[in-house]
Amino acid sequence: GAMAGKDREDPTADPCIAQAFPAASIFKIVTAGAALEQAGLKAGSPIAFNGAKHTLYKSQLRDTRNRYTHQTTLQESFAESVNPVFGRIGSQMLGGATLERYARQFGFNRPIPFEHPLPESRLVVTAEPYQWAEVASGFNRETTISPLHGALLAAAVVNDGLMMQPAIVEGIASADNPALYRRAAAPLEQSLSAGAARDVRQMMQ
Repeated sequence: GAMAGKDREDPTADPCIAQAFPAASIFKIVTAGAALEQAGLKAGSPIAFNGAKHTLYKSQLRDTRNRYTHQTTLQESFAESVNPVFGRIGSQMLGGATLERYARQFGFNRPIPFEHPLPESRLVVTAEPYQWAEVASGFNRETTISPLHGALLAAAVVNDGLMMQPAIVEGIASADNPALYRRAAAPLEQSLSAGAARDVRQMMQ
């Protein structure tokens, strides 16, 4: 991979490692993994929601069935980024402690070793179920992430759930030695089981 960025206002800054960006729906990857492992859901599990897909009102978190109720699946909700579904998963099936634990497994609220100082991606969980819904669906501006961490998060899903430490230099070659230096792979965290990672990977496709 490659890392390149430019900040017009501050030429000395690198936006790739800045932590101030809202994680938004990227966090649905974390929620989907937790739902598969902890809530007994599968990609094809049926889930109902009311209202619009991209809003998140408290009324949408209630288990109400009426003519405005839509039937979908976890996989379809992931593909279409349906906030009420992920909000219900967070507030009713997972809870704050589980969301916080999975966020940490995916690198939030902890240092990630890197050659440059990499600010921690931040996640705050309160005691309010509606706030859990906001966190789980990414419907807030308080959960923040760096672009580099976002790439690591997606790569962990591809890598059977294993998040690796990032590095700038993978290897160095010379004219007479094509393997003058090779960096050893350094695991950071088993964010998901291989099976759950496979299911999330299929949903990402």
